[in-house]
Amino acid sequence: MLDDLTRAGLIVAAPEFPGESTAYPGPAIESDLVNEPCDMEFVAASLEHHPPAALRHTLPHAPLIVAGHSDGATAAAWAGYTATCSTVPIRAVVALSPDNVPMTNAFRFGQPPVLLAMTGTADEINPLAHTLALYGHVPAPASLVTIDRGSHLGTFTTDPDLARIDAMIADFVFTVADREAGARARLTQLTGGRIHLQSR
Repeated sequence: MLDDLTRAGLIVAAPEFPGESTAYPGPAIESDLVNEPCDMEFVAASLEHHPPAALRHTLPHAPLIVAGHSDGATAAAWAGYTATCSTVPIRAVVALSPDNVPMTNAFRFGQPPVLLAMTGTADEINPLAHTLALYGHVPAPASLVTIDRGSHLGTFTTDPDLARIDAMIADFVFTVADREAGARARLTQLTGGRIHLQSR
């Protein structure tokens, strides 16, 4: 997915969190999830204030969109709607199979971040109801994509419609960033069959 999004023209920063990644030794430590929204914002602020040379003219003008899958989606939603450590305004949240989060600090940037929530209807880890709850609680505008019979991991790694799913994420980002006039229309056109989109 990260490769697909990069090929589509997005700048992607994908931090590996200790306790949440197989890149580090030791067992998973899910309790670290509460620290990850501020960790994400630290990475974003670092990239904005000290961008790599090749991105020095691009990053300062790019909207910050936080995204993740499963625990990463929950951390992204916390960063967008709950965290108090924000130093860089978050424009949007892409939450793939998230848990619900409280909206305790959703308006700290003025307009809350726009949401794209996506999940498979057969998610066996974070049931569909969790994503529906987040979508229902986030202030508009928000969009919800459901993939019929999609599982928790397979929906975003091996699904037969993965190319369409990744293209929808990219077009959502382009729509939020006002980068491409046709992105919103393409986002709608990518739906159909197993993939359903609703917005408010």
